[in-house]
Amino acid sequence: MAASFTHANVFYSFFFFLSIPAVFLMIFLPSYCTASFTVQNAELINKACSYTSSYADLCLSSLNARPESRTAGPTELMLLAFDIAVAYGRGNERYFGDLATKVPDPTVRRMMVYCRDLYKDSNEKALDAKGLAFVKSFQEALRQISWAITGVQQCGRELGRRSPFPVARNEKQLGLLNIANVLFTIYDEL
Repeated sequence: MAASFTHANVFYSFFFFLSIPAVFLMIFLPSYCTASFTVQNAELINKACSYTSSYADLCLSSLNARPESRTAGPTELMLLAFDIAVAYGRGNERYFGDLATKVPDPTVRRMMVYCRDLYKDSNEKALDAKGLAFVKSFQEALRQISWAITGVQQCGRELGRRSPFPVARNEKQLGLLNIANVLFTIYDEL
């Protein structure tokens, strides 16, 4: 019995041979694109963090710890820096509030409440700055982030007068807000 060549057999054979490269591309091309994009994002994060001078290590560790930074462009990195600063600030707000309930000295308790309130205001200002940056209201965003930084600095001055209270937490928050501020200021240069 001889094999008969029909148009259907030719079509299926042709389709089968074309599908092999398509399957190969579907399997290997996404990982190639992701690897390439991840390298580009690592370079973008390094470049962005190089602008933050004394906070470069904190910038790199904070942004690289967030998976969404791997696919973020300059605008998204800037918005992510605000998110990181606010998340850490909210943790500090809770920390100072909890500490205020545990400290027996009324003067120190007032200082903890004062810092908690400053952090609450600072977090609100940072969120406002993020929203304003997103809608490209740059002057007002800069004013809001400046107020957020000032609030954290005021808390730092209070804490600095009374060691051994959590000055390091305050310094990290100040660093995160400054990183957000720098990335906001230069994101269009990235």
